[in-house]
Amino acid sequence: RDGIYEDGTIDWDYSTGGYFDSLKDWEQRAKVLNRAVKTFGKNAQVDMMIEEMSELTKALLNERRGRANNIAEEIADVKIVLEQMEIIFQNGEEVNEIIRQKTKRLDRILQDMGE
Repeated sequence: RDGIYEDGTIDWDYSTGGYFDSLKDWEQRAKVLNRAVKTFGKNAQVDMMIEEMSELTKALLNERRGRANNIAEEIADVKIVLEQMEIIFQNGEEVNEIIRQKTKRLDRILQDMGE
């Protein structure tokens, strides 16, 4: 398949569109992400996280300036590597709890604004 090397590693420069859609089983997705962490290691994946966030920033700025952009692809890349950060730092439960807290806080703010 395009974007996936013979050894099963992923070419992160290739659009992830379609590949993960075919992974209906979350466990299979987790296996792929765990394999990526194991194959590339913490430092490489942290560097990849920084790079992907930068690419999303650039795409967002391009959209703001009315230029061609690839926001969906960059969001997908960031989400994929973000999941790997939770694997590396073993903090998925903590992240989910913080998301719940922050979402509740946002809801209260919106309610106070009458929204």
